[in-house]
Amino acid sequence: MSREHDWSRILIVEDHAEQLETLLGWVQEEGYVAVGCSTASEARTHAEREPFGVAVLDLQLADSTGIQLLKFLKQKNPNIRVIINTAYATLDSVKEALNLGAFSYLEKDSSPVLLLDQIRRAMRHGWNQYTHDLEEAISKRTAELQEREEQFRQLVEHIQEVFWMVSPDESKLFYVSPVYEAIWGRTCESLHQDPTSLWQALHPQDRERFEAVRGVMAREEVQEEFRIVLMGGSMRWLGGRAFPRRNAQGEGR
Repeated sequence: MSREHDWSRILIVEDHAEQLETLLGWVQEEGYVAVGCSTASEARTHAEREPFGVAVLDLQLADSTGIQLLKFLKQKNPNIRVIINTAYATLDSVKEALNLGAFSYLEKDSSPVLLLDQIRRAMRHGWNQYTHDLEEAISKRTAELQEREEQFRQLVEHIQEVFWMVSPDESKLFYVSPVYEAIWGRTCESLHQDPTSLWQALHPQDRERFEAVRGVMAREEVQEEFRIVLMGGSMRWLGGRAFPRRNAQGEGR
């Protein structure tokens, strides 16, 4: 990501300009990325536009209360850690803030020690939550890919057609379905060892025609009928379709 993760950004809301400047100075000296606001309206605007992992709120604001802003921030992002930092602490406001999901509640102090300690705790909590969510997402995606792989395997292993994937220069075989052995009369292992051996069984009269279209297969879809000669000398007619794999930009790979 080119920008900071949402759990690493701090929103500070304080209606006294000097105190806001002091708080911003404290957290920025610690190396945090912080945005300061003097009103709840300004804070809501920032929260709508950009992600924050931690918010430090004063309870008494000119256009609202810290409790109302806490509700808004938690509705916007349930994972945000909100620290109430106020000079007007009451038992009722402590209970209300914590019941609404505040991370911690502090009385304003001239020293940054307690506040910075709570911010560090909130950041650790955010990092732990971020890594947990990332691990869950990876686990879920891995399970989905494994399920799709199993579905694909069952599909190609039960159809009576040979399905294979090979690099454009035919130097590496990525996959061949087991039915190849029954149709070609050769082992899948031998094809992995030499992907070009797929075409060594071509009937001599079909090889020249095949070579004419071989170079086209890496760029566009090709359909052909051809004969192969089995190890015992018998011949078998086959119909084949080849097409290039493409990435998100439409380029062959």
